[in-house]
Amino acid sequence: MKPLLFILTVLLTIPLMAQEDKPIEVPQIVVKIGLNKTVDIDGLAITFLEVLEDSRCPKNVDCAWAGQAKVLVRIIGTNGDTVEETITFKNGAAVLASLFNKELHFLRLSPYPDANISKEDSAPYALLTRVVSQ
Repeated sequence: MKPLLFILTVLLTIPLMAQEDKPIEVPQIVVKIGLNKTVDIDGLAITFLEVLEDSRCPKNVDCAWAGQAKVLVRIIGTNGDTVEETITFKNGAAVLASLFNKELHFLRLSPYPDANISKEDSAPYALLTRVVSQ
């Protein structure tokens, strides 16, 4: 009986020794800003003013050029200073900007165009944004 208890104890402790110490990643909060809407993020008032251009290649279509999207945003800092920025999305990459001692990450303009969905039937535009304090 003692050898059986010893074997069970060894077998039960092996998984405990196999655990790695991995640092825990802090989740990042992403805010969705609707067209003509204002959102306060970390002391900044960000307004998604308009879509200036959306020539992104739609899903389900082969294009020679990937296209781009341009949007206009207004950012008001804690001191009341106002900046209007044109944000250009090329190849789906995030756009970074440093304003008012904050790092703004403009992650994506949604919805992405789809050849199978008419513009009238697609969801309204939204801008996915994250603000990081420096």
